[in-house]
Amino acid sequence: MARHIAQPLEIMGFSHAERAGRIAKGCRADIAVLDWENYTDRGTVQQPSQLALGAVHVLVNGVPALLNGQPTGLRAGQLLRY
Repeated sequence: MARHIAQPLEIMGFSHAERAGRIAKGCRADIAVLDWENYTDRGTVQQPSQLALGAVHVLVNGVPALLNGQPTGLRAGQLLRY
């Protein structure tokens, strides 16, 4: 994971790169729990915000954004500007 997340962030100069993409206390990670047997991406060019079927839970920075397939309304993500 470090190769895909932490290293590119570090190269781009983001200060939190050492804590990104790791599942450990004090680190920032996004976690998606998917039901691969039933996973279907329903987003289209016309409606890109359609929820995927089979997305069970999504945690963003440890905060649940999707629980049991339902949006929680919580938003813990941060905009990264480069």
